[in-house]
Amino acid sequence: MRKFTGFLFSLSLGFLFGTLTGLLAAPEGGQQTRGRISFQFSRYKRLIKDIVSELLNPDPSTNTAQVNSQVLVNKTREKAKKLLEDVDGFIRDIKK
Repeated sequence: MRKFTGFLFSLSLGFLFGTLTGLLAAPEGGQQTRGRISFQFSRYKRLIKDIVSELLNPDPSTNTAQVNSQVLVNKTREKAKKLLEDVDGFIRDIKK
């Protein structure tokens, strides 16, 4: 599960870097670019919520050797909350 947390962090970092690069090289107007970025942030926010939901509510049929320990779930929950707060902040900034 540690690899998954690292993957989630890398995915988020890559997304942010890609977004900033896209803003700098955007061929469209500001309003169109902000709308598109807002849409992308909303998609990623839903994706993160789905991942957290799967971690917090695992499928009982795949419960092999108690993979989802409570400590790991709590750490992941805190990191996901932070990511969601960051995404919400970015969306608010974009909509300004």
